[in-house]
Amino acid sequence: MSDIDTITSRPQQDHAAPVPGVGEHSLERIASAFETGMRRWEVIIYPALFAFVILAAYGFFLVYSLTRDVERLAADVGRMADAVAPSMVSMSDNMGAMNRDIHQMNINMAGMATAIHHMNASLWDMNRNISPPMDAFNSMMPWGNSAPIVNAPPPMMPMYPQPMPPAMMYGQPQPMIYAPAPMPAMTTNPPAVVAAPPTPADVPQSALQPQAEPTLAPEPAR
Repeated sequence: MSDIDTITSRPQQDHAAPVPGVGEHSLERIASAFETGMRRWEVIIYPALFAFVILAAYGFFLVYSLTRDVERLAADVGRMADAVAPSMVSMSDNMGAMNRDIHQMNINMAGMATAIHHMNASLWDMNRNISPPMDAFNSMMPWGNSAPIVNAPPPMMPMYPQPMPPAMMYGQPQPMIYAPAPMPAMTTNPPAVVAAPPTPADVPQSALQPQAEPTLAPEPAR
């Protein structure tokens, strides 16, 4: 039995026996790999820390500069407010006068538009009245044109602001009235008012149709 036990236990003893030099070589490889990794981390971490310190210092400088600029801006705004405060009352009064002047200018422009509209209506009416005689005179000329007269469409009423200012009623500028005033009654001698142009509903259909050309009697033979 002792021989069998010796034979069976011999492989275990051979397997358990350490190989000389293997453990030391493994430790050296581990140490060299650790040193290589540390060098890599040093190459990455140290420049990153240096860049972070530089960026932090630059950010602090920017914040300090911004704070100083805001302080100067606040002081300048305070001085400007103190300088402008005495003039604000007069500026407000001037703005009110300017607003009134612009309103008066608007009324005057409306009166000009009304006068131009009346001039347009008068010219159109004059053209309609003198066109037939002029056409007859034109037919006697050798270079005359006997084409029918095409009646122009009736003039359109311009658009005015609402409510209509008093200057629109008489066709001439008037002072601005800020309070609503009643309409003035018509007197026996009203101001000169140009007649309003006739609307299409008031104009008879015969006036809108082309008028026939006057025929001339033939000259007697000599």
